[in-house]
Amino acid sequence: MPGQFSVAINRLDALFCVEPASAWAAWTTAFGYYWSPSSKALFLRFIGRESPSYSRAEERDAERDNLATDAAVLRALVKATYLVWPPANDPVHEDAYSPDIADKATSKRSYFLNALTALGSEQALASLDALAVDPDLRRHRDTFLYQRDKLVRTSVRRDLLPASEAITFLNSFSKTPTSIEEFRALIKRHLVALLEKLHHFDDDERGGSVCLNSFGR
Repeated sequence: MPGQFSVAINRLDALFCVEPASAWAAWTTAFGYYWSPSSKALFLRFIGRESPSYSRAEERDAERDNLATDAAVLRALVKATYLVWPPANDPVHEDAYSPDIADKATSKRSYFLNALTALGSEQALASLDALAVDPDLRRHRDTFLYQRDKLVRTSVRRDLLPASEAITFLNSFSKTPTSIEEFRALIKRHLVALLEKLHHFDDDERGGSVCLNSFGR
């Protein structure tokens, strides 16, 4: 019955958010690992549906999504979506965009792969390596290798210092003076920095104006 199918899909979707491994086990227990036409059609219905959200917009970031932290299940879902709905099936829109099951399936496939890459863990790296050499996915090898390189580049990139921490760090070198001596030392540091700027600036007149304006602020 359509109503029963919708309820079952809703429960499976919720289970993926709470217990991803159990959700995938439930799917493979029912349909196995062989993608028959009927199982492909059902999986397409699953990934091509509108995912329900019962929270207000400002609360959605706090919704539980354990799937986004499970590299093993994400790897399985990436493979499944590429087999059931490969990029060659993605719709092309030339006029008005009205998302249907095909568009949502395309977005879901991208979500699974990007979520796996975003983990930035050794498990995620191993999963992308496994996808790249999977004989069933050889047509998409370059995609997985690109995501692998993206994961590596992101992992070695230094995190940006938050503004609050940057302010604290800078204040530790120029704390508010609490005595005449500290105030004189602060002014001296500013004057030395100003003179250094004037000395190395190409246009002395313009440089002096810029530096003095900066000092005035």
